[in-house]
Amino acid sequence: MTQSQAHHHRDEDDEPVVPADEATVSAKERIDDIDALIDDIDLILEDTVIVEQYIQKGGE
Repeated sequence: MTQSQAHHHRDEDDEPVVPADEATVSAKERIDDIDALIDDIDLILEDTVIVEQYIQKGGE
């Protein structure tokens, strides 16, 4: 198989080409989703730290 045939075969397996505007919107939506997830994780971690501090003070 030549290099051009191998390259052509890989192109068929790739995802369809998305117009730039749709890709940008999709990327922004993903970033917003990730930011929301990070905010949720931060809240959980803050709650965990508060609980740990409360437990430590109670044991003193």
